[in-house]
Amino acid sequence: MGLDAGEVLSAVAGLGLGTAASAAAASELVGLGQVVRERAFALAREVEGLARQSDSAQQGLATCEEIPWKGQAAEAFRLVVHERQLRQGQCSEGLSNAAETVRLAGEALAAELDALAGSISAAGRAVDSALRQAASSLPELSDVTDLLRDHSVVFAQSQLDSLMSQPLVSSVKRVLA
Repeated sequence: MGLDAGEVLSAVAGLGLGTAASAAAASELVGLGQVVRERAFALAREVEGLARQSDSAQQGLATCEEIPWKGQAAEAFRLVVHERQLRQGQCSEGLSNAAETVRLAGEALAAELDALAGSISAAGRAVDSALRQAASSLPELSDVTDLLRDHSVVFAQSQLDSLMSQPLVSSVKRVLA
């Protein structure tokens, strides 16, 4: 009396191997997404601090410009201060824009990691579903290799493998390490 391949397949399908395999990867990606968000927001806060310092410098220059000095040297000084004040304002505005860009880019990357985590979870569920479907449609497999010929199982597994080896994941891990 040999093992009934259909029963073995049903038992394997019931284990949720696809979901189990994808859960750790998906969880790691969600964690990476959170780290990306935190680092992007921290960097944005630092850049906003620089923008505030630049604003303060600009205000300091404005007070120098208001000094009622007389003479050519005073006018030349006032002109230099005015030009510097304009550049300082542009710097401050650029820093504020950079802070917002960092924040948005960090959120976009984190959202992409979250979406990839969702896709990996779905692919894991698809593997389990394909195994269950194969178990119900092939109650009497003549050979275990029949399962390997079932394209839905192979396709679902290859999708899961492909998602779990995305270059985005390794590049984010390298940067955050």
